[in-house]
Amino acid sequence: MHCEFSRVVATLFLSFTCGLSLPANLIAQDKQDQEKGEAALQKATEAKLSAQSLTDLGEVVKHCEEALKAGLRDDDKEFCESLLSSTLLERARGISQAILASIPQSQDQMQRMAQLREIAINDLKRSIELDANLAESHYRLGRLYAMTQGDLENAKKELDKALEMEFDDPAMKAQAFIARAAVADDAEQKQKDYDAAVKILPNNAQVLSLRAQHYLDEGNYEKALADADAAVEQEGAAPAVHEVRGRALVNLNRLEEAVKAYTTAIEMQPAAPLALLQRANIYIMLQQGEKAIDDINRTMGFVGPSPQVLAMRATAYLQTENKEKALEDIRQAMNRIENPGQGDATTFLRLGLLLASAGQNSEAIEVFNKVLEADANNVMAIEARADTYLNVGDHKSAIPDYNRALSLDPESDHVLNNLAWVLSTSPDDELRDGKRAIELATKAAELTEFKEAHILSTLAAGYAEVGEFEKAKEWSAKAVEKAEDDETRANLQAELDSYEKGKPWRERQGEDRATVNGGSG
Repeated sequence: MHCEFSRVVATLFLSFTCGLSLPANLIAQDKQDQEKGEAALQKATEAKLSAQSLTDLGEVVKHCEEALKAGLRDDDKEFCESLLSSTLLERARGISQAILASIPQSQDQMQRMAQLREIAINDLKRSIELDANLAESHYRLGRLYAMTQGDLENAKKELDKALEMEFDDPAMKAQAFIARAAVADDAEQKQKDYDAAVKILPNNAQVLSLRAQHYLDEGNYEKALADADAAVEQEGAAPAVHEVRGRALVNLNRLEEAVKAYTTAIEMQPAAPLALLQRANIYIMLQQGEKAIDDINRTMGFVGPSPQVLAMRATAYLQTENKEKALEDIRQAMNRIENPGQGDATTFLRLGLLLASAGQNSEAIEVFNKVLEADANNVMAIEARADTYLNVGDHKSAIPDYNRALSLDPESDHVLNNLAWVLSTSPDDELRDGKRAIELATKAAELTEFKEAHILSTLAAGYAEVGEFEKAKEWSAKAVEKAEDDETRANLQAELDSYEKGKPWRERQGEDRATVNGGSG
């Protein structure tokens, strides 16, 4: 009886509701809104067909939003959302391509770029709301997020989403792999993404060049060179590809070939200060100071006389034995450095080393002191000051600095060797410590696999200091064998001759000490 009652009630309720109808004014309003939405959609469609600029696309977006707000039938709504999503993506594509290809030259331009980036990001977010399956939207949003450090996690998430989807354009998928590699923290993940990009575009110069750069960063110079070689053979290879190839060749110590690679890059793009500086640096490594000076002078035409460039030119001038010009550049560079102890400490320190190379030892020590006033643990400055004290024969001051440097960097074969040399050869009886010198020199030799002549020379000096002349002669003879030039060989032979006479080696005091010091390096 209860069930029958429920059925009857339900039937009556259904009959009642079916007989209801909306008020005429509501029906009229709904029809009016729908007609308004259809009109806006028609405007949007017409605007899209004739759109030729970002402003035109903005009109399409405006009319689509008006249509959706007014109301549309289901099929019209689906079409409108698709039109809006694709238009937003198209506008974001145009903005993002312009942003990523430009280099702002002023604060105003940077602010304008930030504003445009925000517009593009909002467009892509709205596009994804309407159609979350557009791989390009996620890819471009990831690229835009990657422009700022604070958005890197968002960039990774969007690029991950993009690469889970199907791309209409394989080349864009390759670019998505490259973009994700650029923000990846893990070297293995970077490698996988670059490999995936190369698999999609095996003959693309840019993709090959970027993987070559990754190999460079990882210290895999042979593979870097292989990719760079393949890249330069492709159509459209940019000057940067030849620069990557040049860096790989430098790290493989193929300096003459590296010069040719940079020369090609410079010929392709003459206004290339970085490539000119890189080639100048190679010329310096090749002891070709005059050519380096020419490149540095050309560079100054683009970037002016910065402290870093002046320091490089001073190095080249010293190679050409133009000490006067070198000192002019060193002092000009020092005058341009406002904060020698902190932000510009590396350049300031280099200038101190150049002063020492030019024989201006007291001035060099003043430079190292200024660096250490700001950073007492700057191990490079401590080592440099110790070396300079050694150069002038001030062993009493050199030893504490070497000990301090060694406490900060216990694996420095340079410090181990030079401290051992002073402890073995100083004319000051109170400073020598042959036993410790042997320990230090042995460790330095082990770190360098017993391949460095000057370190073997120091080990020999240590044994001579404690009176073990047979071992001193043994290591000294090995040092002579490993000498790479006649001058070094002559100095090392003089040490061996001393040990054969049963005499320990002593470091001379003063500026002429380098003429007999085969052990220090």
